[in-house]
Amino acid sequence: MENSKLLLKTWLLALTLISATKKGLSALKLQRQMGHSRYMTVFRL
Repeated sequence: MENSKLLLKTWLLALTLISATKKGLSALKLQRQMGHSRYMTVFRL
């Protein structure tokens, strides 16, 4: 998170979505839910 170009809002949304699931969340599914166009951005979260 340090030296990240992503907004804090993006990080908090990702943490909320990941913690809300019981089995976990794939990067591809997280990308779709967050509306990001780049997979690698979400993958690195």
